[in-house]
Amino acid sequence: MNLTYRSPLCWFSEKCIHCGEYTDRNLIDLAEHCRSCIAAPRPHPFRYRFVCYACNKNFYQISDIKRHIATHFKRKPVHVHSLQYTCIHCVSFSSDNVNLLIQHGKKCAAVVRPDPQKFKFVCFACNYFTYQRGNIVNHTRRHLGEKPFKCHCFACNYFTYQRGNIVNHTRRHLGEKPFKCPLCLYRSRQKIHLQTHMKRHYN
Repeated sequence: MNLTYRSPLCWFSEKCIHCGEYTDRNLIDLAEHCRSCIAAPRPHPFRYRFVCYACNKNFYQISDIKRHIATHFKRKPVHVHSLQYTCIHCVSFSSDNVNLLIQHGKKCAAVVRPDPQKFKFVCFACNYFTYQRGNIVNHTRRHLGEKPFKCHCFACNYFTYQRGNIVNHTRRHLGEKPFKCPLCLYRSRQKIHLQTHMKRHYN
């Protein structure tokens, strides 16, 4: 197996055993190929969300497939957060820290910003932009596969990248639906669902 590792840009070169496509890209794109490769066997769409490009191992979470990819290079540690992520715009900045990646996206001179206010934060790994820091934090965590918020239920293994998701998830456990329609018996766990429901009454 002809594997190469180039530090600190975290670039890999390998041929997908399923489709035969040569991959010479960063870890994020390589994980995306494991998700989207149409030639990879997926007997169960849910469990086989990510199928490794170099073997038939399958995973559901992006953090797991990234960690698995690292094992093919026989390098330690293989933790996802020990790997460096490179800005696709300038290709000169690399980091494994969410805050540093966000700060770079805010100042990167290689990014074209038609509207300085709307393009206040630009993603290091794609062309996503926003003016709110909270949005770019959640977006960046998706790229890195970070899910720092965990459900505290002993029987649950739910993790998420966003604090608000934990609140909604906990309501499922407790059966809580705090948002009630004033015109009927409808109740919901999220305010946005109630707002959608109310539109039906007035339309």
